Amino acid sequence: MTSEDEDQTTAPAASVAAAGARRLLRAGGEAPASSGSIFGKVLTAYSMVWLAIALGAIFWVVDSFVDALIFQQGAALDQTISPDPFEIWVRSSVVVLLVGLGFYAQKFGNERQRAMQDLRESQQQLQLVVETSPDLIALQEPDGTYQFVNSAYRKLLGYEASELVGRSAKDLIHPDDFDDLAARYREITESGQATDASFRFRHADGRWIPIEANGQAFIDVTGRPIGAVIVSRDVTQRRHAEQAIQESEAILKATLESTADGILVVDNEWRVIYANELFVESWGLPKDMVETADARRILPFAAEQVVDPSGLAAQAQRLLPSSETSLDTITLKDGRIFEQYTVPLIVAGDVAGRVVSTRDITERTRAEEALREQARRDPLTGMLNHAAIIDALRGAMAAVDGDATCAIAMVDVDGLKAANDTYGHQVGDALLISVGHAMSRRGAIVGRYGGDEFLAIIPSADREEAERYRDEVAVALADARVREAETGATVSVTASIGLAIYPEDGRTAYEILDLSDSAMYASRRQRPVGPGELSPSRPLGGERAAAMVGQIVPLLTASGTIEDKLRLVAHRLSVGAGYDAVNVDVFAQASDLPSVRNTFSHVPDEVVDAWQGERRRMEDDPVLRHVRSTRRALILEDPQNDQRLTEVQRDVLRTAELQSAVVVPLFWEDEMIGALSIGTKRRDAFTAEDIEFLTAIATQITSVARMATLVDKLQSTSDHLAQAREDAVLLLAASAEAHDTTTGQHLRGVRSLTEALAGDLSYDEEGIRQLGMAAVLHDIGKIRVPDHVLSAPGKLSDEQWQILKQHTVWGAEFLKHHEGFELAAAVARSHHERWDGTGYPDGLPGEDIPEAAAIVAVADAFDAITSNRPYSGHQPFDEAVQEIVTFSGKQFSPRVVAALSRLHEKGDLAKPNGLTATEQAA
Repeated sequence: MTSEDEDQTTAPAASVAAAGARRLLRAGGEAPASSGSIFGKVLTAYSMVWLAIALGAIFWVVDSFVDALIFQQGAALDQTISPDPFEIWVRSSVVVLLVGLGFYAQKFGNERQRAMQDLRESQQQLQLVVETSPDLIALQEPDGTYQFVNSAYRKLLGYEASELVGRSAKDLIHPDDFDDLAARYREITESGQATDASFRFRHADGRWIPIEANGQAFIDVTGRPIGAVIVSRDVTQRRHAEQAIQESEAILKATLESTADGILVVDNEWRVIYANELFVESWGLPKDMVETADARRILPFAAEQVVDPSGLAAQAQRLLPSSETSLDTITLKDGRIFEQYTVPLIVAGDVAGRVVSTRDITERTRAEEALREQARRDPLTGMLNHAAIIDALRGAMAAVDGDATCAIAMVDVDGLKAANDTYGHQVGDALLISVGHAMSRRGAIVGRYGGDEFLAIIPSADREEAERYRDEVAVALADARVREAETGATVSVTASIGLAIYPEDGRTAYEILDLSDSAMYASRRQRPVGPGELSPSRPLGGERAAAMVGQIVPLLTASGTIEDKLRLVAHRLSVGAGYDAVNVDVFAQASDLPSVRNTFSHVPDEVVDAWQGERRRMEDDPVLRHVRSTRRALILEDPQNDQRLTEVQRDVLRTAELQSAVVVPLFWEDEMIGALSIGTKRRDAFTAEDIEFLTAIATQITSVARMATLVDKLQSTSDHLAQAREDAVLLLAASAEAHDTTTGQHLRGVRSLTEALAGDLSYDEEGIRQLGMAAVLHDIGKIRVPDHVLSAPGKLSDEQWQILKQHTVWGAEFLKHHEGFELAAAVARSHHERWDGTGYPDGLPGEDIPEAAAIVAVADAFDAITSNRPYSGHQPFDEAVQEIVTFSGKQFSPRVVAALSRLHEKGDLAKPNGLTATEQAA
């Protein structure tokens, strides 16, 4: 074959292959026509890659196919056509090559068409995604010129795509952000590395919009960056929200840092969420401890600083997971006082931790204490004021336990008004201050009780200690002097001091204050004028005497026995009027011997007993005989040597150291019913004023004593009347059963057992008595029952039975019209009712039956069973009790039957003749 032939043979195949190649290249080159679009760029790169893959695949497949075909065809030609193998091979190869190129050109064209269709569909999908994205998507050249922007630029920034494509981004970036952004853009386009950036982009209306962007390098088929794809987002709203949050956090933090409280917030895992500077400083927390944010280290460190470390730690452990709110006061070892307020940290409705707020209230607490103390203090003397000293007195009395005592001293400044009028109030104020200072000794609690009165409380002091305190105060006041500034005059301080001992002299604060006040005035009558000396007697003023009478009258008219009343009077006279010994005697009617004796003195009990013993032995007392005959009080100026007294009496007075005495008679009309005797350790102690005062007291005592005597007589008369009334009742009841020779014994038996049952059922004494009398009258209605019915032998007829049953109604009718017999009327009517409701006259069942009637019914039945009657013999107690128990809940009340059984078990059942169950059985 010639070369021309070869050219003609191969030309069509070559042209086909060339055309296919051109079509492929053209197809690959169609994309640049839209090179202004991002999709064109993407399509170009896509086509180039697929072209290279397609050509490589074609060459490999054709080469393999041609080799196989040539070998097959060459072998055939060699055998059948030409003996020249080389020629055959060449011709066969050319044919095969041309055929193969044509086949694969056609196949390649079909594959390309399918690829282009897929590419177009992918491009459409990609375009849809890009255009509908809420983010800003742009393709930029290496110099920053926009090649493509999506529709989000119009929606968010107000720019159409035509306004940005071909335009440099530099014109739209805030000048302050451009240099940094340009450096990042170069990094993308030069190195191909992705990066993030934040900058401000100018809106079409001129506003600067905060933008956050992510840049990715755009790579060509050679792997070279040829631009960048920028995905951006408008973060204006987020920035506003973040700024608002930051501002809120800043305000919150500033608030927490500027508050007066130390704030600590921890979660349930003991991690510190927040701690302000004040909390750190107030607790002295080390810096590293705060930085670790571990509250488990903070808690023991803080606990070691408080007075009660275990309590603080235990409270923190208990409160952390709870929803409880807590407010406590914490005292630190260094003297500071913290107020701690803790609340649960609630997140989404659950307890997520604890908020602890601590405030240093040391100064506030001290100021409050100072204010409270100031409010409790008298502004002049600095002593407790009236309210505070009374509170202190109640507290001291409440603290007294067992045999302990406490002493109260009342001090009155003498002549304060005169000092104020003569020297001015400054001197009077100085006198009060001096008294307050003099009283502040021996641990006494001192207060200003009134204008010129002070009250001192000496805790745990007995009378001896109280008297030592009184003497020390008296000495201190005697040494005190107040100097008047203008004249230079020196004013001495004088005061009266009265003592009272709790609980010996009174059981209430009022009684103690009253007694100490009275003792204070009484002390003016025996103020020491020198060591071991007492001043001459001073009269008890009329005003104070009237006040003492007013205090004594309520004691005499209070409830209690006459002896108890007189003991209180003797005590009050001794303490309130300053007497060392007081004795009240009330005589019996027909004798001068005392029937009531009540002595109070500060001498030993054996001395008092000796005096009273001597008085009882005397048949005729010369002193009493004298006051009876004269009807006046008798003053004994020297009782220790007065011959009108017995030797024993004089010895007693010497032992008691009594130097003066007075005896005031108690007269009721013309009868002397007793005597009031007073003694003191001072000579010439009694004056006419004292006699007047004591006579007034004696008059009150006489009235009360006489009243008590009359009451005793009246009670005796009432007792006789009551006995007479009972006797009359018994006679009346006996007359109702005159036909029964044993009825008197029966009535006593029923009464006795009724009272025993009532006692077992917890009736009081008066209730037992009334029920016993009602039992006696339970059958009083039989008075109207004809005798032939009551004494009928054998079983009663129906007519007789109906008559007999009427006795319950007749008895109730008879009794209910008499005052005081209401209970007896109820018993008379209902004592034949049965528990099961089958009794008479009303058929009352169970609890509807009056219990008094139920008790009498059991007592009546028991006595009837155990007594000898004309129609029956008697049964032993055991059998009688058992029979009644059998009918418990049917005829009798179970509660009353149970009481009968208890009495029987204890052996307390007895007949009127005194026989008990045991004795009866014997």
